[in-house]
Amino acid sequence: MHKTIGILAHVDAGKTTFAEQILYHTKSIKSRGRVDHKNSFLDNHKIEKERGITVFSEQGTFQYKDSTYYLIDTPGHMDFSSEMERAIKVMDYAVIIISGVEGIQGHTETVWSLLRKHNIPVLFFINKIDRVGANAENVIEEIKLNFTKKAFLIDKSLSNEELSSELIEFIAEQ
Repeated sequence: MHKTIGILAHVDAGKTTFAEQILYHTKSIKSRGRVDHKNSFLDNHKIEKERGITVFSEQGTFQYKDSTYYLIDTPGHMDFSSEMERAIKVMDYAVIIISGVEGIQGHTETVWSLLRKHNIPVLFFINKIDRVGANAENVIEEIKLNFTKKAFLIDKSLSNEELSSELIEFIAEQ
């Protein structure tokens, strides 16, 4: 089976970092790059390194069990929305990253609307929950209020920046 999963969010929510963690822990890349260190696998264009943001949708591939997944890291900046919109057209599933500190942003609402328009199933991932001011429960309530009543919190901590196999399996099976 081949499936395409898009990673979408507002700018600086952690899309590229999240995608690289999945690629690293599925042994698709040998090392995790960092956007702030200008060495990420997915943000590899000169302009992306200079600006510290994703400008072009990039793809990584990983294997899980007997399936191949194509992971698309999309731009979160409004100036590059057309790039994100083109990527949506090939997605089977989407992960919307929401900062546990900032919560839902205007661009998050735009992303949700586009995904609903194309009938793409969505998994929300609350990122940055280790930061001061983060509140995952409040973000879940925001999701329920603004997007879907079917939201619930799966409290899986990622100790030592490790993505657990249980979480990968849960995402892959959804």
